Amino acid sequence: MTDAETLFNLDDLALFKVSAEETDPSSRVPEAGKTEKYLRLSKILKGIPASETFLILKHWDAAIMAGTVRAVPYKGHTFSKAIIDETGLERAAELQDELVEMTPAFETWLAQQREEARYAVMPYHGEIATTPDRLKRNEDDFERLVQARVQRLQGNQPGRKSGRKQA
Repeated sequence: MTDAETLFNLDDLALFKVSAEETDPSSRVPEAGKTEKYLRLSKILKGIPASETFLILKHWDAAIMAGTVRAVPYKGHTFSKAIIDETGLERAAELQDELVEMTPAFETWLAQQREEARYAVMPYHGEIATTPDRLKRNEDDFERLVQARVQRLQGNQPGRKSGRKQA
């Protein structure tokens, strides 16, 4: 074997290869131009804002059952994640970490969940704004932004009480 060692196997399937000196698999950065086949859910969610997370978690099991998401629990590993739900309440969730197979179907599903969560939370939390460039690139939906602004101006915020975080 070269200077790379197998970190762990599932049924003798090498998931990650790391140098012998490296001991923490979550600190590993893929080589330029290469993507990992399996990523930890904690690593995926780390880069996602709390306002875009709740639908991912709400629909996780259904997506696994449908075959859109392929993931297995990472034994002995949990993590915390801040979540803002559809009522605008922020809370911390303790979650089981999982190994997620990175597929085009998963990436598409993830992007859809993030976008829907963002617009659902927007009337209660975060900035309602855009730029001409974001609209041109279809990164923002003008009509949904207007709806969120109207909801906010009407004070239609059922889950929001004095702006405090819920534990």
